[in-house]
Amino acid sequence: MRTKQQLQDEIDNLEQEKEDFEYTEEDCDEFLDDCYPEVDILGVKYCMSNVLKAVDEVRYNAVLSEEEDRMRTEFEEEKDEEIQTLKDEIDELEEQYQEYLQDKPNTTYEQWEQQQETIERL
Repeated sequence: MRTKQQLQDEIDNLEQEKEDFEYTEEDCDEFLDDCYPEVDILGVKYCMSNVLKAVDEVRYNAVLSEEEDRMRTEFEEEKDEEIQTLKDEIDELEEQYQEYLQDKPNTTYEQWEQQQETIERL
């Protein structure tokens, strides 16, 4: 059983990951090169990212921005789901503790957590 503090630490880490998200030009190049075939110009093959940068830098930057927005949204949604799962676990722990208090009202949350950890080890 993870403690409430451990769960909160995981939430904090996920929140930090969301803040630290970075989508680079190299990520965009990889995306373009994976999605589009190489371009053949006079027998020489070029990656789509290089062609787009050379031919239409404005469009390349637009693709970079659009792809960053899409990736950021997907990343944040994924992290938000993980965070919600952890918050649900914290709520469940709180509910279990409140039920336990019905029988033993003078037990602190920390004491209850220690008892649960001991039971889990057995």
